[in-house]
Amino acid sequence: MSRTWSDEPIGSGDEDLLDRSRFALRVADVIQEAGSAGPSTVFGLVGPWGGGKTSLINLVEKELPPPWMVVRFTPWAASSVADLLAEFFATIASALPPESRAAKAREALLACAKVAAPAALRLLPVAGEPAADVASAIGGRFGQDKPWSMRFEQACQQLRELGIPVLVVADDIDRLDAAELAALLKAVRLLGRFPGVHYLLAYDQATVIDVLSSSATVGSGTSRALEYLEKIVQYPMPIPPAQRSQLDRMLRTSLTGIVSEAGHEFDNYAADRFSLAYQDLMARTMTTVRSVQRYLAQGRAYLPLIGKGEIDVVDLLVLIHLRLHFPRLYDRLPSWRGDLTGQLDLAALASPETGAPDWPARIRDADVPAELAHPVYTVLRDLFPAMGGIQVTHGRPARGCRVGNPAYFDRYFALGIPQDDVPDSLVRQALLGVVTDEHALSRGEFASIVTGDDEDLALRALLKAGPLSLAMQPPATAQLAAFVATLVPRLSDAATLTGNVRSTAVSWLAALLQQATVDDPARLVATLVDAAGINAIVQATAVMTRDRRGRPPPGLRALLPHVAEHARGAVTENFAAGDAASRSDLIMTMVELIEEAGMSDMLTAEVRAGLNRGAWTLEDVASRFVTVHQLVGGSAGWEIDEFQPQRFSRLLRPELGATATVPADDLAPPEVDDDASGIDKHDVSWPNRRRVARRALERLGWS
Repeated sequence: MSRTWSDEPIGSGDEDLLDRSRFALRVADVIQEAGSAGPSTVFGLVGPWGGGKTSLINLVEKELPPPWMVVRFTPWAASSVADLLAEFFATIASALPPESRAAKAREALLACAKVAAPAALRLLPVAGEPAADVASAIGGRFGQDKPWSMRFEQACQQLRELGIPVLVVADDIDRLDAAELAALLKAVRLLGRFPGVHYLLAYDQATVIDVLSSSATVGSGTSRALEYLEKIVQYPMPIPPAQRSQLDRMLRTSLTGIVSEAGHEFDNYAADRFSLAYQDLMARTMTTVRSVQRYLAQGRAYLPLIGKGEIDVVDLLVLIHLRLHFPRLYDRLPSWRGDLTGQLDLAALASPETGAPDWPARIRDADVPAELAHPVYTVLRDLFPAMGGIQVTHGRPARGCRVGNPAYFDRYFALGIPQDDVPDSLVRQALLGVVTDEHALSRGEFASIVTGDDEDLALRALLKAGPLSLAMQPPATAQLAAFVATLVPRLSDAATLTGNVRSTAVSWLAALLQQATVDDPARLVATLVDAAGINAIVQATAVMTRDRRGRPPPGLRALLPHVAEHARGAVTENFAAGDAASRSDLIMTMVELIEEAGMSDMLTAEVRAGLNRGAWTLEDVASRFVTVHQLVGGSAGWEIDEFQPQRFSRLLRPELGATATVPADDLAPPEVDDDASGIDKHDVSWPNRRRVARRALERLGWS
């Protein structure tokens, strides 16, 4: 299993993944060589935060042989400068052995502390508290009876006689504020220069320089702060940076295990996509062991929250990186949902920003460094293709379960399946249940979701079912088509800003039929019409893909004559029903399909025969070619558009003459409450549509 990361430094060479043991041995040799000369020496381990300084200190300590004594001084744990100085001398004293021979040296050191702390206060100003108050506190603790020079010389003499080399290690001194850092450095260089006592300071140089630049002791300016630091540290030793190959190997070996343990898969395609994002951006920000381990820890924590197949694992891993290194940008992504997915977003409608989004400006305003702005943009473009102008609609779902698909976007930020979402696992089991008669519970639950009152949830379920079903073998798609047909009559047909449930299901049905292998097309069409009604099957047939010349694919060619036969009967039944006919019948679409199937002459003959025997009038027929549309929002309802002369003329051209084809632009849509014509375009009844048709026929001279 992958090891849980706790940011603990390594303790031995066996844990060294960066091959720094040789460097640690050399640092230990330098300390011993310089320390053998006797005078106090200050060494520095210089490296960035997370660069492994503490781990290197542990390795150096193990390389120092007896009689070296190593003690840790934690200056940043002190609550004040006075406590820092007291802790400083106490740490040196603690390095001495407990035997009686060291007692005098220990007493001499503590005696130095009695006068060193007040002396230090005279050497530097203390920010934040009056120097006299601090001096009083330290003086009360230790008292004063001899001058510093005498106490210091006595301590030096005792330490020379003792002959024990001491290394005082102060790690993370860059955590100190300006006053504390100045106090520490002066203590090390001036107050603690005892023979045989040496210091190893670990710090990030850029941070220390910034802190010293703000200190009144050092003065402003980077160059002056650097000069000051050089006077304190005689042996600055920058640690070797982690090699890119080492960090890459650390990430690769750990991430593969983390993904596998979380139940996800990382195939070659996913590996290639991750590699591109890593090279473009991630490698530029993960430059230390700590940054790599922090990233792996996030992956270890979050990947198990979402089941296999519910998200794209590479997208989630890239978003985890964005959250760690560009938190402000990550926090803004949900508010850009519409622009990122290409889906209509109500929040975007209220945005003052007009036109195409200015992505470079957005990235810049999200505190992304200028040198990383383009790599961030490149990675975002891979996550969200709609940033490049690709529009995603409910009718054409985008790229499976990737974050750029609006049906999956919210999962990545909820780090789970939101309450208004449907797990892909449920949809898969429901689809299998249709084909194998297993998972009946999931099949029933899916049907309840898509036919329920929550239209947004129904849309999500249908949008997920479409791509998942098309991944199944063609023999199964015919069974699925029959199942979808049973759902269609129970689905809401209301138009909303987010889509239409029934239309989405019909589009799914069309995709299934286009891919299906059908042995008995007549029987299948009859089954579908009985289940879904002729209108749904006509609509599904109409939206199937044609080639560039408008020719239907083989699967549709097999179904089309049978659909047209059912449509032909539906058209004449609608005409015969007169004003009692259903207003939802797709008469114009049916006529076009009948024409595509090569059966228009038969329909024309039947319509002509009905006219001759008085079963319907020319105005009855023409009223079926007056289009209407559904309104969305506060004035929800239906509204008349206009009469369609071209479509009408193709049905009855022999009766209308050679001038039957007239551009639709020549017919102005009827006015609302037009007093002259008596037409109310909000009235979509057959009598009112017949009035619209009559006026149009009169204009064309066809009445």
